[in-house]
Amino acid sequence: MKTTRINGGIWSIKNTDIELATELFGPGGTQADRRWFYRLLDTGQNWRRKEKFSHMDVVLYFRNSADATFFALKKSG
Repeated sequence: MKTTRINGGIWSIKNTDIELATELFGPGGTQADRRWFYRLLDTGQNWRRKEKFSHMDVVLYFRNSADATFFALKKSG
């Protein structure tokens, strides 16, 4: 099954993208009856002031492209 991917940007403890998706589509998960799920992706290590740190992005996957479009519109509005 093909999914539509939306990169939500830098992950934080309280991620508003995950909260919005839960509010709009119910709980996420990889089970067949769930409409969406998310993954944290390590985008590599970056240097800041001589310190190396890892940077994680939250990526949301929607099973229906119409759900992804609706989510993107609600997020931007």
